[in-house]
Amino acid sequence: METILIVDDHPVVRRGIRGILEDIPGVKVIGEANTAAEALDLMESHHPSMVSLDITLPDKNGIDLLRDIRENHITTRVIMLSMHPEEQYARQAFRNGAWGYITKDNLSDELTRAVVRVMDGHKYVSSRFAESMLDTLEHQNNDSRMKDLSQREYQVLLGLAHGRSLKEIAAEHHISVQTVSTYRSRILEKLDLENNAELVRYAVTHKLIE
Repeated sequence: METILIVDDHPVVRRGIRGILEDIPGVKVIGEANTAAEALDLMESHHPSMVSLDITLPDKNGIDLLRDIRENHITTRVIMLSMHPEEQYARQAFRNGAWGYITKDNLSDELTRAVVRVMDGHKYVSSRFAESMLDTLEHQNNDSRMKDLSQREYQVLLGLAHGRSLKEIAAEHHISVQTVSTYRSRILEKLDLENNAELVRYAVTHKLIE
């Protein structure tokens, strides 16, 4: 029996996920959490074999929580759910140990397939992405420094790599221009880069942008 923990901050979405999961033979939902803190507490008490994890949570982003789960519960398989359709977010999730990545707009179609595939020991990516993404991800020489980036830093990295201004990135993520500037400085430091031109070359080299 596969035991699954649902982590999402929207009650309606959690109910929808539970309804889908409870129709899958061999699956038992052992709990629901709407914050990262609640999720970690339930992980310690129930040790689920799988987690359905939203990428956006109120107290901690899902990628950082994914890292915590992978560090402290290495046998637990995590399927990421996201409103972000960009392939780059899926890449980041898989780099940090996710077993699956699906978008919420395809939840009813994708979740059952994702869970069944992960139960069989295989990774799953939403059908909107090319299947070759996983092969590329597993075989390319990824820079381990990228794993040190937080989800927000990764979002800012993508924005800068696509040529967006600090003001545009700030408006997109509802943060201040100064905060974006701070993230930019951290990104350059963590990736050992000097300026935006090097950042763009880095993004192209590591297939973060086309």
